[in-house]
Amino acid sequence: AAVDNAVDFDITPENQRRIELDTFTGRTEAMVDAFAATGKAVLFEGPIGFGKTSFFRDYAAKRNRPMYLFNVALQQAEDLAGHPRAVTKEIDGKSVEVTVKTMNEWFYHVVSRDHNAIIVMDEIKNADPDRQAAFLTFMQDREIDGVKLPDEVTIIALCNPTDISANGFDFSGPAANRFCHVKWEFPRVEMIDLMSMNFGRQTPEHEQEFRSLVTTYLRSNEGMLHRMPEEKDELEAGWPSPRSWDNAIKVVSNLPDHDGLRDRVIMGYVGNAAAVDFRAWTSNNRVPAVRPILQGIADNPGKPSAYPWDDKYASDSSTVLRFCHNLVATVSDSHELFDAACSFLVEANAKGFGPQSASMVPKIMRPDVRGPENTRFPVEMVAAFNDQFKQSFGD
Repeated sequence: AAVDNAVDFDITPENQRRIELDTFTGRTEAMVDAFAATGKAVLFEGPIGFGKTSFFRDYAAKRNRPMYLFNVALQQAEDLAGHPRAVTKEIDGKSVEVTVKTMNEWFYHVVSRDHNAIIVMDEIKNADPDRQAAFLTFMQDREIDGVKLPDEVTIIALCNPTDISANGFDFSGPAANRFCHVKWEFPRVEMIDLMSMNFGRQTPEHEQEFRSLVTTYLRSNEGMLHRMPEEKDELEAGWPSPRSWDNAIKVVSNLPDHDGLRDRVIMGYVGNAAAVDFRAWTSNNRVPAVRPILQGIADNPGKPSAYPWDDKYASDSSTVLRFCHNLVATVSDSHELFDAACSFLVEANAKGFGPQSASMVPKIMRPDVRGPENTRFPVEMVAAFNDQFKQSFGD
């Protein structure tokens, strides 16, 4: 329906695609789709702990494609090309011993069953040049011992830059020329958004509060999302990355309510400096819990929310913005929570927090936020944020 009419608004597939391409995830998936369609190999290079492997696990799952993951640094060339063995053959009436290669089980499954598999070769720059050569030749030729991969198979290589990799090896010029090189430049803000939504997976109820707390902290301290130590001894302990923060969230959420235990686990994952900074921040910054407020709106439609607008700290614009971020991360569970979130954004806009609430509109339009199928935007939401809807979908 037209935006100007301010009626319940449904997103068309064409508009949905535009929203997806505005995100790093959407753009990268579109790029990988193109490589998959042409059978060409691609190398993604980016920092440690920034979600490269997890991204492709999710990509394969979304497309219902089996994924085979190799850590190239831990493989031998034979693990790819097959292990040689001696067999006796009759040649011109004589018994002759010849060497043949035994097809590895994974390769047999790909060529016989998993014709649309995604093969991910991780840590490829951590392999020595001889192993690199074997794997890169496979990526280019797409065959082993004369047996070709099905055309539908996609091959993806991942690596960290050699200047931050222990025992890393740069490619030779001819090797580097075999595939497309793409920098893994995941925007920090978008990564924090994904963390807040548990990377598109349903967040266990016991994990929601602490996940909101950590991602609220990271929005205020983006530099702490990923801070790789420069000294080797510090690199061998915990340090902050999306992976280590997410691991800390999961473990801490299962601990008894005890600050000492929590602090030790956080420090073990993200290191002393980040843990101390997080502890200091949480002592001075508290954002109202989202779920009780949303549930109250859902249970009492048409009535004001229980958000403490009269509280000096809660009504600070930065606190309202953090609350809105947490709200967006919580609404994908049900239609009623989504509708409640829309109602809160309309209420915040009416209370004078237009910029904070309006900035959430593009986020809440995303399919991983919008929740259950056929969720629609209510009349009041479209009317309050008419400009944002027009910007996304045109007149």
